Amino acid sequence: TSFFKSVGVTSADVGIKVNSRKVLAAILKMYGIDDDKFEAVCVIVDKLDKIGPDETVQLLRDAQVSDEAARKIVASLSLRSIGELQELVGEHPVAAD
Repeated sequence: TSFFKSVGVTSADVGIKVNSRKVLAAILKMYGIDDDKFEAVCVIVDKLDKIGPDETVQLLRDAQVSDEAARKIVASLSLRSIGELQELVGEHPVAAD
């Protein structure tokens, strides 16, 4: 961190992207995605950066995910902090996993 400070980089300039199947599984479980759809949904959400949120939502709907769940899944993948993730998960039972 001292290097970053020495070149004037702050936490506002840097982001860390969490890429965890465990976190994704918990989020998907919150929105009612069964284990049998997990792999298919993962393939779709892996495309989010390339195809954008609207197309991702459409592909999720095509995979039999409800519109509401699809939108919430995509929104949750756009969270910008651990705090936002904690707020989303809250006291939901999957948070304990």
